[in-house]
Order: sequence, then structure tokens, then C-alpha cells
Amino acid sequence: MLDVINAFEKATGIKIPFKIVARRPGDTTAVYADPRLAEQDLNWKARLDLQRMCKDAHRWQSKNPRGLPVRARLRATFRGGRPQGASYM
Repeated sequence: MLDVINAFEKATGIKIPFKIVARRPGDTTAVYADPRLAEQDLNWKARLDLQRMCKDAHRWQSKNPRGLPVRARLRATFRGGRPQGASYM
């Protein structure tokens, strides 16, 4: 998690206040991200690094502080008249 905080701070110039405390019930002991499996299984390759991801996320959120408008959320959610991932018999 410190990698993400450090990358965000470096990408945006914003200091992120945080505290390292004991894990809560249900928290994972560690989180790892390795895009090689996505490349192998999905033929998808990461082109950008963590710092660029943080910079892009901050830029988007700064321009859209309230998130996507309702119409855009609905377009993203519904495809062909039904929610994505829904299956009908």
C-alpha cells in the first residue's frame, strides 16, 4: 500500500496523510499486483506504470468531482437492454 501512496504523492504533488495501524478483521495480510498473468491469459499488456495511473486517476477525479453523470453511468451499466453480466434463461 505504501507503493500506491508514494506513487500518488509523486504524481500529484499532494501529501497523503496516513497511519499504519493493526489490521482489521477481514483485511488481507498483503496485496500484490503483477500484470503478467493478464498478458498471458487475456493478451492484455500494461503500457503505463503505477505513477502514471495515479496521475491519470487524479486528473480524471479533479475534472469529475461528482463522478460520472447519471446518463453516462447508465450507458456504462446497460448493454443491449440488460445490465452487464446478467444472464437470462
